[in-house]
Amino acid sequence: MKKYFVLLGLLVLVVATICAQPDNLLYELRIYTAEKGKLNELHKRFRQHTLGLFEKHGMTNVAYWTPIDNPDEKLYFVLSYPNLAARDAAWAAFQADTVWQRVKKQSEMRGGLVANAQSIYLKTTPYSPKDFKPNCPRVWELRIYTTPPGRLVYLNQRFRDHTMKLFKKHGMR
Repeated sequence: MKKYFVLLGLLVLVVATICAQPDNLLYELRIYTAEKGKLNELHKRFRQHTLGLFEKHGMTNVAYWTPIDNPDEKLYFVLSYPNLAARDAAWAAFQADTVWQRVKKQSEMRGGLVANAQSIYLKTTPYSPKDFKPNCPRVWELRIYTTPPGRLVYLNQRFRDHTMKLFKKHGMR
């Protein structure tokens, strides 16, 4: 079985949002593919209902993105939790919430909004920046690095010792 290790330029910045203490949180990158023509309805549901319901059930909304070129109508977002058990409990409570059930039913009266949902669990690296500012206008780049088995330690070492400094030197965060 091939293992894919994800180092995301996007998440290297995003996941270090709690600056005052070591970051031991669990982060979840969720990638939703909207049903054809339904991305705006999905955005509306998130704006009006989902973000608040996530917070109500103990999920922290870290950041949300859509690709600049988005023919597949994808929504990328990151949530954080104290740990995996808290994540599972939060999602169970969210799914059981009668407000969510009503909102979902009403928003999907003309068909579902999400064709596919992916989830990737992440933790920060020791070299993640601690000064992330999600409201600064910028373009985000999602990079995925795949290493051969046993080589992730070397990629992390390269990022820690060289790559992050080069990114900063060239104005990339």
